[in-house]
Amino acid sequence: MVKIVSQLNQRQTIVECNKKYYLVSESKPESKVPLETLVFQCNENGHVNDWVEVDGEVGTPIKEYLSKLLERGYVVG
Repeated sequence: MVKIVSQLNQRQTIVECNKKYYLVSESKPESKVPLETLVFQCNENGHVNDWVEVDGEVGTPIKEYLSKLLERGYVVG
């Protein structure tokens, strides 16, 4: 089961799933690359040790992605 732990800002949220923490992060809207929401494993404070993405979607804003993630109930990675 996925639960939101804290929202760091409008583009970053920490979630917990199966006793692991994940940073859900949206790319900058003004970036030249397509909008993307990525998920990285982190600690409970949002500190990422390894920036290898474990989940995410291209073209999906973070608010929409979080809704899908909560419905799905798991992180792929």
